[in-house]
Amino acid sequence: MGAKREASQMGLQSGKSEWVVLIGILVLSIVTFGTALLLAFCAPSLLG
Repeated sequence: MGAKREASQMGLQSGKSEWVVLIGILVLSIVTFGTALLLAFCAPSLLG
């Protein structure tokens, strides 16, 4: 019974870390995309 509870806790922890990784990737991609858009909009005004 105790082992079963430990296993479920382990599964919960691994799922939690997966979410952290997914959110990290999502934030990173949003920041990268935002920076690219910002550069695309700012470059012409900076150059021109």
